[in-house]
Amino acid sequence: YLPALTAGPIDRFQNFKNELKKETLFGEDAYKGGIRLVMGLVKKFVIADTFAIFSINQTNILLVNSPTWLWMMLFAFSLMIFFDFSGYTDIALGMSALLGISLPENFNRPYLAKNLTDFWNRWHMTLTQWIRAYFFFPLTRCLKSQNTVKSIIILNSIPQLMTMVLIGLWHGISP
Repeated sequence: YLPALTAGPIDRFQNFKNELKKETLFGEDAYKGGIRLVMGLVKKFVIADTFAIFSINQTNILLVNSPTWLWMMLFAFSLMIFFDFSGYTDIALGMSALLGISLPENFNRPYLAKNLTDFWNRWHMTLTQWIRAYFFFPLTRCLKSQNTVKSIIILNSIPQLMTMVLIGLWHGISP
């Protein structure tokens, strides 16, 4: 599905198939979808691009020698990443709503999370759910069923490490 192809939100085929069966093109959610689409465009091309000018990157890092400015650039980078990705998701959700297709939410105010686990569960929620359902839990069950791994620490560490590697590969490797 083109609007969600590159960065999500990721949905299970069963849910998506049910959405395709609906015959509501430009239905009652079209207005909300249009607003969401415009908000996504503003987030991505106005807010995120503005933060990109001030965020930490290979050029800016060489020009700054103050720890305060480095922290400010790092803060701008974190906001740039959020507004870029959140904006893209809003664009995909808005375009889908215009076509009468409902996709799952992908963010739930991650920077207001109480801890790192809460942050992880609020950021790119659909990827997290997909990885858990189709990679992490099956790998954990496989390791437990084979009884080859005796240590509970290793039994927990291997799936977590491999999950992080998979998510890193998903996002791409760049300098």
